[in-house]
Amino acid sequence: MKTWKLSMGTAILFSFAALLFASSTYAIPTQPCDVQPVVCCEKPAPGPMAFAYPKDVGLSCPSDFYIFGEFLLMQAQEGGLEYAVTGDGDSLHRVQGHGSNHHDWNWNPGFRVGIGGYATHDHWNLDARWTYFRVKDTASSSGTVHPLFLRPTGITYDYGSERWKAKFNTLDLRFGKPYYISRNVIWNPYFGFRGAWIDQDIHIWYKNGQAEIEVFASNDFWGIGLRTGLESEWIIGAGWKVIGTASASLLFGRFDISQDTSGPLAYPYNLHHEFYEVVPNFELGLAINWGTHFCSNRYYVNMQVGYEFQYWLAQNRMMKFSTISYDSVDKTVSDYLSLNGFSFRLAFDF
Repeated sequence: MKTWKLSMGTAILFSFAALLFASSTYAIPTQPCDVQPVVCCEKPAPGPMAFAYPKDVGLSCPSDFYIFGEFLLMQAQEGGLEYAVTGDGDSLHRVQGHGSNHHDWNWNPGFRVGIGGYATHDHWNLDARWTYFRVKDTASSSGTVHPLFLRPTGITYDYGSERWKAKFNTLDLRFGKPYYISRNVIWNPYFGFRGAWIDQDIHIWYKNGQAEIEVFASNDFWGIGLRTGLESEWIIGAGWKVIGTASASLLFGRFDISQDTSGPLAYPYNLHHEFYEVVPNFELGLAINWGTHFCSNRYYVNMQVGYEFQYWLAQNRMMKFSTISYDSVDKTVSDYLSLNGFSFRLAFDF
């Protein structure tokens, strides 16, 4: 009877030791990413079929923080940049330059960077992003050239050319509430603020034999205002989704316009005009996105390719002269600036 008691105690002791050994073996990971997902001490949330359920990237114990960068390859177009009329008699036509009918628009690079996060209360989203884009485009014409950026004198030229350079900057701050409206559709209505700095420089040459006339013009704008929009995600499956965006802004800003001439001119001029105005702009975009989790669902990476449009009303405010009738009254241009092109994004969620 005594021997049985000793054997039973020994068995219990060995069983307890084996349990401790097994626990310690599974508690020590061989690599950092071999750690099993940790279950956070939070109250379980309802599934994505629930009404207005906040967007969930699916990270284990997320930091609710993300960053992204985009490479932009876009075309810029602006109305009102026609610099000459060519031809004689009844066969006159405007040189479109960088206007809407130009046939050889350049693709120009740019970038967009952003940072954002989610609030602990109801997953409100705060997002900041900066977009930079630089434009450089040229146009030229020959024949009988009637200048539009010189005072009308009846003098024509043999050659005309125009170089357009612009720097485009926007800084956006937005507040949103991304949530499921169904299992496979996420909406993110947002509002916020937009600041913009758009500086344009135009250099025009008119040549007649050895004589060369130059026009230097700048069209600078800065503004700040309100922005609102909607971003939607349409989940396809296997990490793929389609993203559509639309937004509108109203900016109160200031225009600083200056133009002057140089060369052997009978009627040189120097114009400078500053004024404040409310300017609207609109954006549309469509993209295809793919993402995946890694490191035991601790992080999420996604890549995106899209096409987007931006339309800015009344950005060209320079002065021109009508040479068709040789009218001496100057004309203020009020025309659009548009951007369209591709965006390539890489983003990380933590």
